[in-house]
Amino acid sequence: MIDQQLKDAINQQVTEEYAAAYTYRHLANEMDALSFPGLCQWFVAQAQEATAQRCRSTWPAGAVFVRPSGEAAPSCGPLATVNA
Repeated sequence: MIDQQLKDAINQQVTEEYAAAYTYRHLANEMDALSFPGLCQWFVAQAQEATAQRCRSTWPAGAVFVRPSGEAAPSCGPLATVNA
């Protein structure tokens, strides 16, 4: 079992990666609307990297986390994020 401080730190990191991916995706859409395809592609790549970073956590393959409601937390490929 991990302690609360470590769980909070991991959750904070995951939240920041989601926020970064969302921001990059928004900027990609803006660049697309302004007809800057190169910048659009760059921001899409950054969004994908932020999402991949969230998935490269220290959790072992097959780890499953459960929300307080009893539902399984979403996972990204073989890794899962802490949502408890």
